[in-house]
Amino acid sequence: MKRSRNLKTCLFALALAGACSVQSAELLRFGFNEGSGITTTDSTGGRVGSLGTPQIPGIDYSQLIDASPSGLAGDRSLTNSGNGFVMADDSATKVLTITNGPITVESWIYLNPGYVAKGAEGLVAYGNSYKMGLKGGKQVFTLFGIADITNTLYGFLAPATWTHLAAAWEPGVGIHFFVDGNEYFEVFTNMVARPTTHNYLSI
Repeated sequence: MKRSRNLKTCLFALALAGACSVQSAELLRFGFNEGSGITTTDSTGGRVGSLGTPQIPGIDYSQLIDASPSGLAGDRSLTNSGNGFVMADDSATKVLTITNGPITVESWIYLNPGYVAKGAEGLVAYGNSYKMGLKGGKQVFTLFGIADITNTLYGFLAPATWTHLAAAWEPGVGIHFFVDGNEYFEVFTNMVARPTTHNYLSI
């Protein structure tokens, strides 16, 4: 099995609310620290995320590994190769169907040494409506079919280090980007994301 990994995701959390003036409530949390197997369970609502079915076995896969920002035993992360991913079905509760915000998406990531930036890389996406990821090696929040809003104030993410990313979308105002807790604000005034076309979360 191919062992070269492109990106590790340690934690994915999504909260309803984004800007400072609104109190947030955590909607889901995949901690990727549950041990072995092909599923991981959201600790807030019990949603089960399945490691994505490989398109090309041995090339496109995801797996849990013993690596994390804390370095503590039992803290794990998800690593992917090729087009490997984790997918979770939110159709029972549809709590992620948030097209008028505000919403905050956050994740720890690790770009391996020798990382080569791609044009577009998704960290987390929902319903073909919104996504946080990377664009050319920079943090980006996407409203599908409307715009990619890039964190132009921070610049390129450094490889070979754990980095905490968050994007807080405040409709009618902009995107509050955070890199390791430092805020970088991008003005963007579109009010809503497009309606979701499905209820799957992909990581």
